[in-house]
Amino acid sequence: MGAFARHFQELGSALMRRAETAAPEQAGIFAGVNPATYDPSDPIKVWIIQLIVIIAMTQLLATIGSQIRQPRVIAEVIGGVLLGPSVMGHIPGFSNAIFPTASLANLTLTANIGLVLFLFLIGLEVDVRLLKRNVRSSMAISAAGLIIPLGLGAALAIPIYHEFIDPGVKFGQFVLFVAVAIGITAFPVLCRILTATRLLDTTVGVVVLSAGVGNDVVGWILLALTVALVNSGSGLDALWILLTAAGYTIFLLFPVKWAFRWAARRSGSLENGKPTLSIMTLTMILVFFSAFFTDIIGVHPIFGGFLAGLVIPHDNGLAIAILEKIEDIVAVVFLPLYFALSGLKTNLGTLNTGKTWGYTILIIVVAFFSKFLGCFTAAKLTGFNLRESGAVGVLMSCKGLVELIVLNVGLSANILDTRTFSMFVLHALVVTFMTTPLVLWILPEKYRTRDGPILTRDLPAARDNSPQAEKDVNGLEDVFKSRFAVVLEKMEELPAVMTIMQLLRSSNPHAAAFADSSSNGHEKEKGPEIQPELSYDADFNSSRKPVSIQALRLIELTERTSDVLKSQESASLVQSDPLISVVRTFGYLNKVSVSSSLNILPFEEFPHYVAKHVKETSSQLVILPWSGSGEDVVLSSATRSSPLTPFEKLFGNQSSGRDTAVVHTQFIRRVFNETPADVALFIDHGLSESYPGHSAQRIFLPFFGGQDDRLALSFVVQLCMNPSVSATVVRFNKVDTLTPNDSIEEEKAHAHQLHALSSPHNSAFPDTIYGARDTQTRLASDTADNMLWDRFTRNFDPEVADAVNRIVFSSQSSTRPLHSILEVATAVINQYSSHSRVMVAVGRSRRMAVESHSVELRELFSERGVAVARGANVLVSDVSQAAAQKVVDEITKAGGKAVANTNNVVTDGAAIVKAAVDAFGGVTILINNAGILRDKGFRNMTDQEFDAVQAVHLRGAYSVSKAVWPIFRKQKFGRIVNTTSAAGLYGNFGQTNYSAAKMGLVAFTKTLAREGAKYGIKTIAIAPIAASPMTETVMPPELLAQFKPDMVAPFVLAVTHPDGPDANGKVYEVGAGYCAEIRWERSKGAIMKPDASFTPSAVKANWAKITDFTDADHPAGLEDFNPQAILEVALKVPTNVQSSPEVRFDGKTVIITGAGQGLGRAYALMFSRLGANVVVNDVSEKGANAVVSEITDAGGKAAAAVTTAEDGEGIVKVALEKFGGVHVLIANAGILRDKSFTSMTDAEWDAVMAVHLKGTYKCVKAVWPIFLKQKYGRIVTTASQVGIYGNFGQANYSTAKAAILGFSRALSFEGRKYNILVNTIAPSAGTAMTSTIWPQEMVDAFKPDYIAPIVGYLVSDANEETSGQLFEIMGGWAAQTRWQRAGGHGFPINKPLTPEDIVEKWDVIGNFDDGRATHPSTTTEAFEQMAENFANKVGSSAHADPEDSELVAKAKQVPIEPQTFSYTEKDIILYNLSIGATEQELQWTFENSEDFAALPTFGVIPQFETSFTIPLDWLPNYNPAKLLHGEQYLAIKAPIPLSGETINEARILEVLDKGKAAAVTTVVETKDKATGKVIFENTSTVFIRGAGGFGGKRAGKGEFYAILDPDAVIEEKTLPTQAALYRLNADRNPLHILPEFAAIGGFDKPILHGLCTMGIAGKHVVKSFGQFEDIKVRFAGVVYPGETLVTEMWKEGAKVLFTTKVKERNSIVLIAAGATLTNPGGALKAKL
Repeated sequence: MGAFARHFQELGSALMRRAETAAPEQAGIFAGVNPATYDPSDPIKVWIIQLIVIIAMTQLLATIGSQIRQPRVIAEVIGGVLLGPSVMGHIPGFSNAIFPTASLANLTLTANIGLVLFLFLIGLEVDVRLLKRNVRSSMAISAAGLIIPLGLGAALAIPIYHEFIDPGVKFGQFVLFVAVAIGITAFPVLCRILTATRLLDTTVGVVVLSAGVGNDVVGWILLALTVALVNSGSGLDALWILLTAAGYTIFLLFPVKWAFRWAARRSGSLENGKPTLSIMTLTMILVFFSAFFTDIIGVHPIFGGFLAGLVIPHDNGLAIAILEKIEDIVAVVFLPLYFALSGLKTNLGTLNTGKTWGYTILIIVVAFFSKFLGCFTAAKLTGFNLRESGAVGVLMSCKGLVELIVLNVGLSANILDTRTFSMFVLHALVVTFMTTPLVLWILPEKYRTRDGPILTRDLPAARDNSPQAEKDVNGLEDVFKSRFAVVLEKMEELPAVMTIMQLLRSSNPHAAAFADSSSNGHEKEKGPEIQPELSYDADFNSSRKPVSIQALRLIELTERTSDVLKSQESASLVQSDPLISVVRTFGYLNKVSVSSSLNILPFEEFPHYVAKHVKETSSQLVILPWSGSGEDVVLSSATRSSPLTPFEKLFGNQSSGRDTAVVHTQFIRRVFNETPADVALFIDHGLSESYPGHSAQRIFLPFFGGQDDRLALSFVVQLCMNPSVSATVVRFNKVDTLTPNDSIEEEKAHAHQLHALSSPHNSAFPDTIYGARDTQTRLASDTADNMLWDRFTRNFDPEVADAVNRIVFSSQSSTRPLHSILEVATAVINQYSSHSRVMVAVGRSRRMAVESHSVELRELFSERGVAVARGANVLVSDVSQAAAQKVVDEITKAGGKAVANTNNVVTDGAAIVKAAVDAFGGVTILINNAGILRDKGFRNMTDQEFDAVQAVHLRGAYSVSKAVWPIFRKQKFGRIVNTTSAAGLYGNFGQTNYSAAKMGLVAFTKTLAREGAKYGIKTIAIAPIAASPMTETVMPPELLAQFKPDMVAPFVLAVTHPDGPDANGKVYEVGAGYCAEIRWERSKGAIMKPDASFTPSAVKANWAKITDFTDADHPAGLEDFNPQAILEVALKVPTNVQSSPEVRFDGKTVIITGAGQGLGRAYALMFSRLGANVVVNDVSEKGANAVVSEITDAGGKAAAAVTTAEDGEGIVKVALEKFGGVHVLIANAGILRDKSFTSMTDAEWDAVMAVHLKGTYKCVKAVWPIFLKQKYGRIVTTASQVGIYGNFGQANYSTAKAAILGFSRALSFEGRKYNILVNTIAPSAGTAMTSTIWPQEMVDAFKPDYIAPIVGYLVSDANEETSGQLFEIMGGWAAQTRWQRAGGHGFPINKPLTPEDIVEKWDVIGNFDDGRATHPSTTTEAFEQMAENFANKVGSSAHADPEDSELVAKAKQVPIEPQTFSYTEKDIILYNLSIGATEQELQWTFENSEDFAALPTFGVIPQFETSFTIPLDWLPNYNPAKLLHGEQYLAIKAPIPLSGETINEARILEVLDKGKAAAVTTVVETKDKATGKVIFENTSTVFIRGAGGFGGKRAGKGEFYAILDPDAVIEEKTLPTQAALYRLNADRNPLHILPEFAAIGGFDKPILHGLCTMGIAGKHVVKSFGQFEDIKVRFAGVVYPGETLVTEMWKEGAKVLFTTKVKERNSIVLIAAGATLTNPGGALKAKL
C-alpha cells in the first residue's frame, strides 16, 4: 500500500483512539494548557501554529522577491530552508517547539493533500492545443531540452553515485533519477516567470510555453517510470506497475474524460463555463481517487492528481473556473506547507567540504548549460535571433516546483540522502533564481516580438447606411463625436457603459412630439419639466455619422495560474467574456455599432495599451467608466461599498470610512496623459433605492471656458440630441471682490501659478496645463468660447434645434464661482431629481486662459477637510532607454509622474522639449545635465574625443536651451540650471576637453541670466561632485559613498523654485553636504604709461603689483569696470621703469593667429622688434602679407600663413619650413556673430565655437609635440571679459571665450613639467572686431599696442612660474583674475537635505565677508574643503570621532614610555641601500659626497622601536604573525640631520572594529633630543586579522587622491635579499626572514617590509620631482623579494600622487598615495 493510503489509515486510527478516550479539559489556556505542546489526540493547535509560521515566513520572502521579479516558489523554498535545520534549527528548542517530530505526520498528510491538488492544477494548465502553436520550433526545443540534459544528467550521476550514494541504492535507478531531475523543466514556474517578465504575448513566450508543455508531460512520464522501478521488488513487478499505470492513464483520458464532459454538459457547467456544486464534487472525487489508485499500484499519488487534471475540458473556460476555485487555498496554505517540509529535510550544514561544494557547483553548471545550449541551438536553427535564442535557453532551464517534488520523491524513496538532497535543492534554487535577471538582460523590452494581432471581434449592428451618413452635415462633425472607445475592466462598470450607450443613441427627427414644444430653452425655467421615456425601438434616421463604440476589455495578468490560462485562451474569451457579450447585445438592441477587443496584461500597462488601442482604432473620445452608488455625485452622503472616486472625498461621501482608490486614480490620470484623443471620465453612481421608474436624464454643466469646457459643452449638446435628455448650462464669470484681502490672496495664488495643483485624491499627478496665462492666449481662448456659446445659444444649426430647446442656457457672475456651482447644482437636483436622473458634466482643466480659482479651491478644500499636495512632472532624457526608464520607474513607483525620452541633446533639443510639452503641456524648468568623459593626456587626445565632449556638454546645453527659450519668454517664467564642474573652474590634468566644455557653460549661464532676467528666466550654474556612472570611472567606491546625489538635488530644487532665492547668473560648488558660491576676484593691478616705455621689460618690473590681490575687486559684469578712468590715470603716470636685463626673443619663433590686423598685428610688430621670428596667420592674404611687409621693411623676420586658425598643422608647417622651429604660440584669431539668444541661429553658434575654441585647440595641438620634445614652450590664449562675466547678445562668443580659459588651465597642468607655460588674457582694445560694438572714441583710445607688452612678458623666459592664470588687460592696465569661494555651509551628511535647509542657510552659502572665503586654484584644493565636511554628522562636531568603546578607551589611557633612537651616517647609508640606492648614486651611498643626504622616507626608521612598545595584546585573539601594515603617513617637519639622537613619543589615535579584524592607528612624533624640535611625524595603521568583534566603532576618516594618467613612471627590480637587508634598519620582525613565521601569517614565503616598499616608491618620487615634505601611502598588497616594483606618478601643483604595483603579478601594493613637494616650482629632477 502506498504512502498516501498509509497516511489516511493512520489518521483514521488516530481518530478512533481519540473517540475511545475521555474528552480532554475544555478550559484551554485558562486551565493552564500550553497550546504549543503537541498532543497526538488533539494536533490541530500545533498544526495551526506551524501553518501561521510557515505562511508568514513565505509571505515575507515573497514580498521581497517580488521586487526583483522572482517567482513565489523561490520564497517558499528559501522559507522552508530557513525554518529547517540549516538556519533556525540551530536556535535551541526551536525545532522541538514548532516542529516536533511527532507532529510531522499531520503536516506531511496535509502537505501531500495540497501537493495532489497542486499537481491537479498543473494538469489543468497543460493544454495540448498549445503544442499546435509554432509546432516545429516547440517540438525541436522541447526535444533538445530533454535529450541533451537527460544524457548529461546521466553522465553526472556516475561520479555523484560513487562519491556520495550508499551502495545499497541501485545504480541504474539513481542514474535514471538524476537524469530526470536534470532534464525536467518546471512548467508552472515557467508560466509565472513569463508573466513576471511580460513575455507571455511574445513569440518567445508562446514557443517556450508550448515547449514547456511537452517537456513537462515527458518529464512526468519519466518520473512515474523512476518511481515504479524504485517501488518494485523485481523487474516483473516494475513491468506490471508500468502497464497498470499506462492502462489507467488511457482509461482516464478517454472513457472517464468523455463521461466527465457528458456530466459537465448535462449540468450546464460546460456551456456556462462555471462548474456547479455537483461537478466540483465529482472533480474532487476524481482527483483523490486517482491519487489513491496511483499510490496503491506503486506510483506516487501526485501522478494521479496530474492525470486527473488532464481530464478536465478547457471549453468555455471551464478549466479556468475550476482552477479559480482551488488555486488560492493551494498556493497560500498547502504549497508553503510542502516546501516547509522540504526545508526541514534540507540541511545545508552537510555541505561542509570543498568536494561537496565542488559537486554542487558542477550540478548547477551541468543543469543550466545542458538545457541552455540544447534549447539555444534548437531555437537558433528554427529561426530565432541570438537574443531570442538565448532567452529560450535560459527560460527552459528553470526548475523550481517540479524539481523539488522530484527531489522529495527521491528522498522518500531513499535514492537520495540528506546531503545529496540538499545539493540538488540548492541547485534548483540557484538555477531558478538566475532565470529572471538573465532573461531581462538578454531580451529587454525593445528586442521583443509580439505574437499575433490584437484579439478583436466585430459584430454587425444597426447603422444608418444612407449616402449622407459619411458626409459633414452643417459643420456639426467638427464638434460632435462619432467614434467612442469604452474601457471595460470590472463587472461593476457595466451599468455606466450601458448608460452612456443609451445616451449616445442618435436623435430621431420625429421624436419631437415626445418633447415639450412649448419650452423655450432661453427663458427661465418655470417648473419641473417632464421628459419622455427613452424609446428603445425608435428608428433614428439622422444624416450625421452613426455612433460607433469600441469596447476595450482589459483583464489584469497576475501570477495566478488561472490568469496565465486565460492569457493562453484569450482567443475564445473575446467571444465568451460576459462583459463584452452584454455590451455587444445592448449595442445591437440600441442600434449602436459595437466592436470589441480583449487583452490580458499587467495592470501597470493598462494606460499604455488604451493609448495604443485608441490610436489604432482612430477613436475620437475615450470614456472611462467609474461606477459608484445610486446617489447623485454632489449631495449623496450614503454609505456605499463601491470604490471611492476622487470627487467623493471633496463632496463628503466618506461616511463608510473607506480609503480612496489610489491605484485606479493613477490609472485614470495616466490615461488622461498618454491617450492621443479626448478622454472623459464617467462616474456613475447607479440608481438609487427609490428609483421611480422613469428614464429621463437631466445634465448640469458649469461652463468657465477653455479647451476642456468647450469639449464638455459640445458633448452635452450631442447627448441632448436624444429626446429624453435635457440640460442646464450656466456660464460662470469670476469677478473681483470689493475687499482688499481677497485681492491679496489672489496675488499670492498667482505667485504659485506654476505649482501643479494636484487632485485631493492623489498628489502624484498634477492637473493638465494647456498653455501660458497671457493676454494672447486668453484672447484666443475667449474668442473660441464665445463662438461656441453663440453657436448653441443663438445661431444654432437646424439639426440641433430640438436638442438646444431642451437646454436652459444662462450666465452668472460671482466672486466665488466654485461655491456658486455647488449652489446651482443643488438647485438643479432638488428641482429634477423626482422625475429625472441628474448628471453633472465638467471640463477638467482649470488653467487654460481662464481665471485662477486657486484661492477659492484651497478654501473649498479646507472647508471639506481635504489635504492638497504638489509635485513636478519630469521628463527624463538619456540616450540610454534602460537608464531613462529606470529613473521613470523609480519616480512612478514613488507616486510621481515622469516620462522617458531618448533623443540626443546635441541634435534633438527641440524634440526633447516637444516631448515634454506633449506629455505635460508645458515646460518650466530645464536641467542641462547631459555629459560624457573622454579623459586623456593632451598629447594623446584625438580630435574626435575633443569634439565629442564639446558637442554633448556645450552644443547639447545650447540646443535644449534654445528650444525651451521661446516657451519661457512667452510664459515669462523659466529656470535653467547648467552643470559645470570643478575641472572647468580650475582645470584638471588629462581633461582639456572636459575643462573647456564645463568652463564654457559658466559664461553661457551668465549670458543667459542677463538676457532672460526681464522675462522671469533665471539661469544658474552648479559645479557638483556626486556619485554617477561618469564619476565612478575616476573615484573609488568609498569616496563615491560620501558624494551622494541626494546632497545635490535639494540645492537644485531650492534655486529653481518660483519663490526660491535669487541665484541668477551665479555659480555654486555643491557636494557631500557642502554648498558655496564662487565669484570672480580681480587684483587692483598695475597701471602703466601707454607709450614707448610700455614694454615687456616694464611689465616684468610691475609684475608684483599686477598679481597683488590686496584690496581686490569683485566685479559681476562689464558695468563694474571704468575704462575711461583707467586711461586717464595711465596717461598721467611717469615713464615706465624697465627691468634688467631686457626681455627679448632673439632666436625664438612666435606664431600669432589672427595677426592680419588689430591685436594680432600689434603682437607681431612687437615681437619682431624684440628679435623674434614671426609667423603671421590670417584668413586674409592681403592682411597677412601687409603685416609681414611691415616687419621685413623694419628689418625683422616674418612669414605669412594664410589659412584658418583651425588649420593648426598648416600654420606650424610654415613656421618649421621658414624658421626651423616654434617656441611661442599666441592664439588670437576670432570672429563675432552677436545676436540675442532668441534670434541666434545654429550656424552662428557653430561658427563662433569653431573659430575661437576649435581654432585654439587645433593650433595648440599642432605645436604641442614640438614643445614636449624641446621641453620648452609658451602659449597665450585669448579669452574676453565677455567670457568672464557674460554679456547680452553674445551667448556664443562668451561661451567660446570661457571654454578657452578652461582649456588653457587644464593644459597648464600638463605642460608645467615640460617647461610649457600656458596663460590666458582677456584683452579690451579697439579693433575691427570691437568696432562693431564700441563707440568710435573708445576704439581710438584703447589701442592694441597697449595689450602686447603683457603678452610679451607672459611668453618670455623672464616668466618662469606663472601658468594657468587669467589676466584682464586694457589701456596700460593689467590685473590678475581668480576665483574666490565663499566659506559656504556644510550640512550634516547623515541627515536628509531639503530645499528648505538650503534656503535657511542661503546667506551663509553666499557670504564672502565672514573671513572664511578661500581661493582654490586646483581641483584638489577645491575638493579638500568638501572633504572636511565628511565628518559633519548629526550628534558630533566636525572634528570629533565617534565615541570609543570601553576597551579602546582604557587602552588609550595606558601610558607609553618615550624611546630614544640614535643614528649616524652609517645608518643613513644602510637605509638608502636597503631601499635600492646603488653605488652609482653617491649622494645617497657616500658620506663624503657634497650632496650626501638621507632619502626622505628615512623618517620611518627612528620610530620603529617606539611603535613596538605600543601594547596591542588587549585586543581579542591578538597574534603578531597576523599583523599587516595598512597605511603610513610620514610628515618631515624639519631638515633631516645626518646624525643625532631623537626622542620618540607614541600614542594610539584610533581603533576600528572591522568585524574579523582590528585596525589600529598610532602616531609617533620624533623630536631632536637636544632642541625638542619635531623632525618627523609618523601615522601608522595596522590590521590585525582575527582580532575584531570587540564592539568598537567600525569606520573612521578617510582620504582620497585622484588618480589620473601618469606623468612619470619608474620601474625597479628588488633584490632577493632586500627583505633581509631592510630588517637591519630596526624592524627585526621574523615575518621578513623566517619562512615558518611567514607561513603562520598566511604567506608563501617571507615578504618585503611594507615600509621598504614605501621607501622605494618615495625614492622614485624624489628622482622624478625632487624632495618632499610629507608622504602617505595605503598598503594594498604584499611584495616578495626579487619582484619588480612599478611606481606611476602624477604631479598636480605641489602634490605628487602615486601608486606602486608588482609588475610580475600586476598587483597593486600601494594605493591612495601622495607626497607634498618642498619646491613644487623647481626643477623636475632631484639635485642632491
